[in-house]
Amino acid sequence: MAQPRKTGTTRRSLLRGSGAAALMLSFNLPAGAARVAGSKAKPRPQATGFAPNSCLHIAPDNRITIVCASAEMGQGVHTSLSMLLAEELDADWNLVSVVQAPADPGDDHPMLGPQATGGSSSARGYWKPLRKAGAAAREMLVAAAAAQWQLSVETLRTERSQVIAPDGRKLSYGALAAAASRQPVPANPGLKESSQFRLLGKSIKRLDTAQKVNGEAIYGIDAQLEGLWVAVMARAPLPGAKAKAFDEAAAKAVPGVHQVLSIPSGVAVLAEGYWAAQRGRDALAVDWDLGEAAGLSSAGISEQLHAAAATAEAPAREEGDVREAAAAGTTTIAATYEAPYLAHACMEPMNCTAQVRGDEVELWVGTQSQGPQQGNTLATNKLAPTRLKVNTMLLGGGFGRRFAPDFTRDATLLSRLSGRPVKLMYSREDDMAAGYYRPAAVARFEAALDAQGLPTMIKADVASPTTPTTLPTSASDTAAPSPACRPGSGARVAIRRTCSSWKASSTNSPPRPAKTRLNSAASC
Repeated sequence: MAQPRKTGTTRRSLLRGSGAAALMLSFNLPAGAARVAGSKAKPRPQATGFAPNSCLHIAPDNRITIVCASAEMGQGVHTSLSMLLAEELDADWNLVSVVQAPADPGDDHPMLGPQATGGSSSARGYWKPLRKAGAAAREMLVAAAAAQWQLSVETLRTERSQVIAPDGRKLSYGALAAAASRQPVPANPGLKESSQFRLLGKSIKRLDTAQKVNGEAIYGIDAQLEGLWVAVMARAPLPGAKAKAFDEAAAKAVPGVHQVLSIPSGVAVLAEGYWAAQRGRDALAVDWDLGEAAGLSSAGISEQLHAAAATAEAPAREEGDVREAAAAGTTTIAATYEAPYLAHACMEPMNCTAQVRGDEVELWVGTQSQGPQQGNTLATNKLAPTRLKVNTMLLGGGFGRRFAPDFTRDATLLSRLSGRPVKLMYSREDDMAAGYYRPAAVARFEAALDAQGLPTMIKADVASPTTPTTLPTSASDTAAPSPACRPGSGARVAIRRTCSSWKASSTNSPPRPAKTRLNSAASC
């Protein structure tokens, strides 16, 4: 089998293959200083000007390569983030290409903290940093041209990857790359006004369309390695369930099956290919000890959530006197809404290819959480950071599901135990029945209306299982958050306004007072 084409290109290999006469710029994108709940990421020391984080490479042939730290899962960040940098660079879009950055502690997300992709934060987080990166590179190219022509930088302009002199002379960015790389990096380059945009706000051809149409695009599930075994797992039917017994002999009787391994999250069958592994898994006939979750049911979870919402006593936000505002109303309206656990149903089922060689681990995986996955793998395998490489592949959908560590953790463990490179694959049924779900929730809304039918008070009592604030750091951690529910959090907001002020702002959220009380909500 051929080695997979790795989408995780390192900056060093990119520069090494470019030759000396090229412009290779790295820029510091201000770290988010651990803005995600539970994130252990710390802001890196700030270097003068720009320091490594986002990478731009301009080759002598005028080709422009942008290294994207965010994961591409169909939302278009490879194109949109490249547009941010290319806009300020005044790049010829036809000369721009993009490669996926590997997982790297230096690639902290400007908003989220660790390197990750989610929460519709990519364009928002990189809006200014990537534009500054492009603007800085453009100023360096202009300075290089000004030195060569012995002209003032103020007399020069840029357009479509060229620096243009007042008399019409032109120099391509590629021709200026070597000289520009010797220019100092501007600390605070000027940015365009929106009226000057040539790319942003326009309908631009995506950079990855052709590869996705002709089959060249490589997703996580496409990874192949010499000697690879495919693993399919029998997973616990309920959180916390453990395998009491299974028919290993029956699984190994399936042609192509090599090994059966029991790990904390289930029983894995390793085989030459997916079909053999799945048939072997189906032959296991696992007898499960359901433990404390034996009586768990959708109806029981719903009952717990309704009870918790009815007794919510921990205000997450409260403005004004809710009881006073309720008493001032002449009519009360109440409604209860419920959402069940929902699978994310990504088009590409969960998968991860792992290769453990002594104290080295390499992963090929479509993940939304390169940074946390890296930290999780380092912790569970007791590795030095230099002994782990995470190749971020294209994702066939994410929706938050690919933030979870289950498929990377289990693939790494199976490779370590088997001594072989392992591709762990979930079937569609596996993903639906034993994955991480969007939490179920019950919300009870109550509003008081005055004689004119305008609201004097709105109250919301919400109960939902919490989303874990940190990723599991132990291979023995459960594969899904427990659906058991404790009393839910309450959010009560009292709104007292005149009829005219309510009508004037009825389509907007009420402004938050300066002394709004925000308490930690009780978890459930």
